[in-house]
Amino acid sequence: MSSAKVPVTKDNRTRVSEKSEGVAPANPFFFDSVLKMDDAHIKMGFFSKELSWDVWSKKYRWQEEATLENTFRRVVDGVYLHDSNKAEAELAYYAMVAGLLVPAGRILAGAGTDKRVTLQNCYVNMQIEDSMESIQEAIKRAAITMQQGGGIGTDWSPVRPEGAILRRTGTEASGPLPFMRQMNAMSKTVRSAGDRRGAMMYTLSDTHPDLLKFIRAKQTFGELTEANMSILVSDAFMEAVEQGEDWM
Repeated sequence: MSSAKVPVTKDNRTRVSEKSEGVAPANPFFFDSVLKMDDAHIKMGFFSKELSWDVWSKKYRWQEEATLENTFRRVVDGVYLHDSNKAEAELAYYAMVAGLLVPAGRILAGAGTDKRVTLQNCYVNMQIEDSMESIQEAIKRAAITMQQGGGIGTDWSPVRPEGAILRRTGTEASGPLPFMRQMNAMSKTVRSAGDRRGAMMYTLSDTHPDLLKFIRAKQTFGELTEANMSILVSDAFMEAVEQGEDWM
């Protein structure tokens, strides 16, 4: 199979009710009896908006695929390659054509191709310990995960706050934010060789002394752009909110 993509125009965009070359057309009676389809889904057009077409073409279309149904057939054939339940495979295909089943992005992009990538969207990183060795190992694991197309979340709560004294060297700790920036830079480097932007999540406990710095980090333009930032909120914090008490 050639690696070049065939030209795609508005003329060969497909709708649920249309027949694609080499692909069985959608069957409304099948939907009604098995998938409980309604009229809205049967009449729905996947490419009614230009953005939908653009996203599919740039992120999920593989090589000669000229229609969305071609993509769905490739995904189903890849996922069910070693599965003898062909009836279930066809059910999955028709559900995808109908818009009732939309696999995760990594499955749409990778299943049935010859790319060596993950079919999982999201991963949780190792539990970081408060040491340089552990932090760098976590960054390495994040790099390998994203190289294969996965997103990853990392909890930075165990890393000591900025200004804490390091027993080994007697110097002050930098806190977790500089290491977050290091992972952020790594993400930009890894994605520069691929077709997907970095997908990370950073979390920090609501009791961490650097919490306010963490919250305000993205107020600086261009800071930590590769990650979503989330606070791990405890029951104690919520109780303090309910009681109108100060926190930390």
